[in-house]
Amino acid sequence: MRKVSVAAATVAIFALLLGAVRGTVYGQDVAKVSPKSVKVLLENDRVRVVEVTLQPGDSLLPHTHPDNFAYILGAGKLRVNYIGKESMDFEGKGGEVFWSDAEPLHTTVNSGGQVAHWIEVELKEPRAKKAPAPKGAKK
Repeated sequence: MRKVSVAAATVAIFALLLGAVRGTVYGQDVAKVSPKSVKVLLENDRVRVVEVTLQPGDSLLPHTHPDNFAYILGAGKLRVNYIGKESMDFEGKGGEVFWSDAEPLHTTVNSGGQVAHWIEVELKEPRAKKAPAPKGAKK
């Protein structure tokens, strides 16, 4: 019988689990994977508006976003854990507005001691491409 080190077995199991998670949740809708914390307020063919209320210590399950902006209703501290990448800490105050380019698969944890509360507007239309310069125009 061939011996396998504990470290090698752990890495192999983690890789299999990560592959399974990525295969089942990539591109998941945050409102569907975390309905306790996320409420869809408006959705049409151009935007989706969600309200997020995250209690201290609670998490949003793995999800992605298109380009979006958020309006912070209640101050909070968040940790965004990008799958396979570094984590990012974020602190927002009521009344602030933040832009975010499309985000890859991640979880979000309320790492602060108070309820985090925000409205997020996800843009469904692709970003406009820069128009080419007219013929004869100087660069």
